[in-house]
Formats: sequence, C-alpha cells, structure tokens
Amino acid sequence: MASLTESDIQFIERLQNVAGTSNQDVLSDQDILRGRVLLSNAQDQLRSLSKHVHILQVTLAPHRKLPKDILLRIFKFLSPIAVEEDEMPLPPVTSEVPWTLGQVCRAWRQLSRSIPELWSPLSVFVYTAKDVITVRHVLNILPDIVQVSVQVRSKLRLDHVKNLLIPLLLRVDNLIWDPQAFSDHFWTIFPPRAFARFKSLDLSHSIPEGDNSVITSDAELFGRTSRLEHLKLDSNTPAFLCCDLPWVQVKSLTLKNTDSSCMWPTLVKVNLFSPESRLETLVLDFESGVLPLILRIDFPWHTIVSFSVACYKREDYLALSEVTPKCIALVDFKLGIINEEPDHSITVVKQLKSLSLWGRINSCVTRLSALWNGLQELEIQEDYPVSIQMFYEIVRQCDCLVKLSLPVYTTLAGSPGNMPIELSRLRFLHLKFRNTDAFSLITTPALDVFEIAPRRRVNYKNIGNFLKRSNCKVVNFSSKYTDAMQFDFKPFGIQELLSSLSHCTTFEVPYTPLPISVLDEIATGALLPCVQKIHICTRYGYMFFNMVERRLKMESTQSGHLQLQEITCWACSKHPRKDDLRKLESIQMTYGQNLRSLELQYHDDDSSG
Repeated sequence: MASLTESDIQFIERLQNVAGTSNQDVLSDQDILRGRVLLSNAQDQLRSLSKHVHILQVTLAPHRKLPKDILLRIFKFLSPIAVEEDEMPLPPVTSEVPWTLGQVCRAWRQLSRSIPELWSPLSVFVYTAKDVITVRHVLNILPDIVQVSVQVRSKLRLDHVKNLLIPLLLRVDNLIWDPQAFSDHFWTIFPPRAFARFKSLDLSHSIPEGDNSVITSDAELFGRTSRLEHLKLDSNTPAFLCCDLPWVQVKSLTLKNTDSSCMWPTLVKVNLFSPESRLETLVLDFESGVLPLILRIDFPWHTIVSFSVACYKREDYLALSEVTPKCIALVDFKLGIINEEPDHSITVVKQLKSLSLWGRINSCVTRLSALWNGLQELEIQEDYPVSIQMFYEIVRQCDCLVKLSLPVYTTLAGSPGNMPIELSRLRFLHLKFRNTDAFSLITTPALDVFEIAPRRRVNYKNIGNFLKRSNCKVVNFSSKYTDAMQFDFKPFGIQELLSSLSHCTTFEVPYTPLPISVLDEIATGALLPCVQKIHICTRYGYMFFNMVERRLKMESTQSGHLQLQEITCWACSKHPRKDDLRKLESIQMTYGQNLRSLELQYHDDDSSG
C-alpha cells in the first residue's frame, strides 16, 4: 500500500488548521474528495498494521520460545480426562484441561492432540444416540488414545446401533454391556470382528433357557475377539465361554450368576484352558449352588496370583479346599462367607501375602487361623465387624502385617492379653470402631497412613496415648465419622492427639470443629509443625481465616517459603460473612501464588451440638 506523499502530509496539516470551521466555506469539493480518499487509505493501513501487530505479538509470545520436547514434558504433567470422575462429560467441557491447550495456538493444538496419554483413559457413558455421535466426533479429532472405555446404559434403536454404535466400537478398548441395553436378538446385527479391538469386556446378560439361536449368535460374535485380556460375565449361561475365545492370553476372568435357572454345569464338560494359559486373576460368585461344579473346571490353578470366591454353602468350602493347594503362585486371596459357615479349617499356600474377608467372620475365626500366618495385608470389609477378642487374635498371629483394615465394634470385656502386641512393619492402619479399646492392644513405630472411622464421638486422648506409647511417627492422619456430616462439637482430647502428630504432613478431621485454643497452637506451629495439607472444621469462618493467616505469615517469615500448601475447612454456619469473603480475598492476594488451594465450605448443622 502506497505511503503518504509530502503533498498529502501538507494537505492533512491544512485540514487540521481549519478544524472547527464550516467545510463549505474553506474546502472545495475536490478537497473533500481527496480527504476521503486519504482517510480510506489511512484506515486500510491501520487495519493492516493492526493485523501485523497481532501476528508479531503471537509469534514473539514467550510460550513460542519453548522447544517441542519441553512442551511435551509439560503437557504430560497435566491430569488426563476422567481421573477424578468416572466418565468424561458429554458434550465435553472444552474450557477445561486438556482441551484448553488447543486454544492457545495451532501448534499447541496439534501437539496436545498427538499425546495419547493426555487424553487417556477416556471413559464415557452412552445413554442416547446423541451421546454416540458426540463420542465419534471426539475420537475423530484425537489420536489413538491409549484406552477408550464405553458403557452402554440404556436402550438404543436398532438403526442407531447399526449406523452409530458399531462403527464406534472399532476405537473402543473396553466395553461394559448393560443387561437393559438391548434385547436378546440385537446381538445378531453385529458383524464379524465387531469386538476385535476389545481388551476388556464386562457383559451382564441372561438368556431365556432353551433359546439356542441366541446362544449360537453370541458364541459366534465373541469367538472373533482377538485381543481380549479381561473378561467379566454375569449370566445364567456359559455359552459365551464355549466359543473360540483367546484363552491363552486371558489374564483376568470373573464369572458370576445370581439366577436360579442356571445352565453353568454344562461348562464342566468343556476344556477351555491349555498348559500355555496365562490366567492370573480369577473371581467366582455363584448363588445358585453350582460352585463345586465350577471348581471342577480345569482352570490353570498354578498361574493364578489373585483368587476371589464367595461361598454360600458348606459344600462350597469342601470344594474350595481341594483346589487351593494347587494355587502355588497365589498371593492375594479374597473369601466371602455368606450364608453357611465352614465346618473345617480353610488352608491356602504359605506364600499368601494379602487376604480380604467378608461375611460371617466372627463365628468361624478358629477355622480361618491357618490363613493368618505370613500375611502382609489384611482387610475385613466394613459391613462385617469383628469382636475385640478376634482383633487381638488376628494381630497376635499376623506380626508381619504392613496393611491392616477392619471394623472393630465390640467393647473390651477384660484384657485378652498381658502386653500390647508390636506390629513393627505396619505402615497402613484403618480402623472403624465404636470405642478406642483396640488401640490399647497394639503398638507400631511408624505409619504412612493412619485412618480412623468412629461411629460415635471418640476419645482422641486414647488415640494420642497409643501414638505416644508407640513413639509412632504418622505421615498422613484422617478421621471421618461413618455417619456423614455428623459434627462432633465437643471433641475430647483433640489437643493430646495433635501433640502426637509432630511428623504429620496430611491432617484431615473434617467433622470435628477445633476449639480456638487448638487453632492458636496450629497457627504458631506448636501443633502440626510439618503439615502440608490440612482439612479441618471450625465453628465459624473467621476462626479459620485467623489461623490460616497467622500460620502462613509465620512460615513466610521464618523460612521464606510456605510449607502449608493445601487448606480446606468446613465452617458450621449457613452463609459466609462479608468479613470472611474479604479475608479470603486478602489471603489469596498475599499468598495465592504459593498456595495450591485454599477453600472454605459452609454447612449449617447443629444436630450434634
């Protein structure tokens, strides 16, 4: 575009000198025309220069200086989709990571979409045909994602299945098939190798007894799966297993049936596995009384590392005792004692390291004693509490425990032993209890994770005494009432507990409002001197902010950096006060750059007060 000549510049200066005078008196038509041409040219130049300025600003931006390999490392530090939630929302929230990376520039968009780990695992629930279309569009613009999981949760029309869902399955690694998603005969519409990509298949589907046509269709379909490693089947028929599945490569198998019209006994006649099979995890749960027959299947017992089984009748335990000695590689054993108890001891191989129990445990503790020796991890599910006497017997025989998780509800009737038992290797302790009697029975020198879940107001002083008696160093401590949102406004001994947590870096007691005296000592560093993440409760918001501001100021003054990084508080009041909001804003402005999170939540609940 031509620049202004000397004559044009003089003309513009003359126009400036006569500004404010009527144009009809001083400017001719030729001058006005010439001025308009110059104005148009100047506007074109301005637009062009603005465009050039924008291009230069983008091109010379600081993020443009980062090499591709550095950007790759930065991007991989970002959290992928569906880490905290079970599924990616549909439609996707493009204002969140990692979608926002593609909004910086074209290079970032191309680079971010070329990193499979950034988008995996990608898990979606399909409820409507619109969901299927959205997932297809997402997959079209993304790379070969490491893991794509689809859960079909509602009925779709036949044409939607053919035209939308089946093409989508070519990109799916894991499929969860809901029993209500399709009618039985819908299976016939799937072409050969429609499931060829699957690595994991979770199928819940019952077939009417005697409907052989449907069974044949399903058998042909699943027989064409070539990558399957994990299979879960909840059905009244084993027909899916009788086809040419790649049993040599299947690593995890779950078989389950809750239907009284069970056709599973027919599977005993079929030889599914070969000596080359690599089955590592086996889960069996049959309520229809066919477990003894299922255990007669020629599973590769010698390769199984993790075995979970639910026993409903005494015959189940007898059959189980015949196969457990064959599990020479077994490390993890899960046993459910549901309706009837075993009438004999249950034994497994000596190298067992992890044991999980659920069901009627208390009444058959002596028959389970052979399972305790050498254990490193023991879990008893929370719905099945044990007595204090059983707790003592367990820890007395499991002196190698590294992880212990169980509910203890019965109060201590007399002392079951003379001396507390030392669990020198224990690093993870989770106890759910009504009182603190169990803590008088054990000692341990260090805990990486210490979690308690009281069912009523707890005497924290007894827990503090347990830690002091053991000289126990706790890294992460958590106390959460089993009845959610039940606040304990009169915590007894909370100061004694905190004084025993001098090495604690994570402290979470969200339902116990801390008194002002305790908050003052936290603010000065006298309590919880090493804490980095704290989740507490106060009666009012201002109490929390006063503590936080004093603590952060103290750390900043003494060391020049903030040790406390993540702060969350429940305030037992309905609404925030204006002073609270101003204090929150002030703290964020002063220390926000060095804090990962600062959050105050309000909940009006005086039911426990």
